[in-house]
Amino acid sequence: MKRTAVIAGCILVVVAVGAAIGFWRGDAQPGTVPAVEADRADGAAGSATPVARLTPRQSSGRPGSPAYDPAMLQQVGAKAYSIHRTKAWRAAGDAKQQVLALKPRSDAGDGLATYEIELAVRDCRNLISGEPEASWQAMRRAGMRTDPDFLSKLEVRLGECVALSQDPTLYEAPWLARAAEQGSVEAQLLYAIDVRTAVGASSASELAAREGDVLAWRETSLRYLHALADGGNVEALSGLQSVHENGYRTAKDPVAAYAYGQVLQRLSPSFWSDALLAQSRQVLSPSQQRRAAEQAEAIYRRCCVLPGGGD
Repeated sequence: MKRTAVIAGCILVVVAVGAAIGFWRGDAQPGTVPAVEADRADGAAGSATPVARLTPRQSSGRPGSPAYDPAMLQQVGAKAYSIHRTKAWRAAGDAKQQVLALKPRSDAGDGLATYEIELAVRDCRNLISGEPEASWQAMRRAGMRTDPDFLSKLEVRLGECVALSQDPTLYEAPWLARAAEQGSVEAQLLYAIDVRTAVGASSASELAAREGDVLAWRETSLRYLHALADGGNVEALSGLQSVHENGYRTAKDPVAAYAYGQVLQRLSPSFWSDALLAQSRQVLSPSQQRRAAEQAEAIYRRCCVLPGGGD
C-alpha cells in the first residue's frame, strides 16, 4: 500500500519492521484506555502527554541546528515536508575510524552526527549477522542478474567493519536512542519502528521480558511522532494514522485514524488514496465522520499551516 511506503520507503528500515509490528498492532485488552486521547482543548486528536514542538530545521539537542540533512528534504507544502535518504548508510572506508571522526560532534549534542554513527554501526551489524553468500546464490538460481564482483566487494565491506565490531564501547552503544534524544528527525522516526534497537534488546525473548522498557519506548515513540507531525513531517503523520487504526495495545480510534487519513490525502493523494479513505469511513457513523472532519482540520492547521495562514 502507498501508506506503507510513506514511512518504510523514506527511512529504509525494512529490517526493523518485523520486530516492532507486535507492539504497535496489539488489540486492546479489557479495561485499557486509548494511548492517545481523541480530544485536546482545540478539539483535535493528540497526545495525552504534552510534547515540545520541533520545527523541521531545529534540533532539540543543539538549538538552531538542522534536525536532518537539508539535501534530504522534500517540501510537500509551505510547512509540511518529507525526508528521503538516497545515499548509502556508510561510505567506503574503515567503519571504526568513521565513527571516531563523528564522535566529538555526537558528544557535543549533534543529533545528525549521532545518527550517522548509528547507520554506520547498523550497516556493519547487518553485514556481519546476515547471510549474503546464500542470498547471492539464491539470486543466481532464480535467474537474476548478479554482480560478478559481489562477493569480493562484500569481503572488503566486512573487512571495514572488523575493528568497529571488536570495540563494544562503540558497537553496542545506544546510538539510536541518543540521536533521537538529540533531535534527529530520521532517528526519531526509526526509534518509533525499531523497538529492539531502541531499548537495546539482543533478542525477541529479551524484549518480551523487558515490559517496563517497552512501555517507556511506546510513550517516547508517541511523543516523537506527535512533535514531528506538529512540525509538518509526513512520515510521522502516517505513523500516527497507523497507530490509531491498528491500536497501540489499547483501544483503536477509528475517528482519529480517519482524521489523519484525511490530512494525508489533503497533502497529496499519493500519501492516502480515495479507496483508503472510503475504507476507513465505512466503519464510522455520520456523527463520527463529522467529528473526524473537525479533528482533521485542527491537525492540518497544526502540521501544515504557517503562522501567517499559508499552506
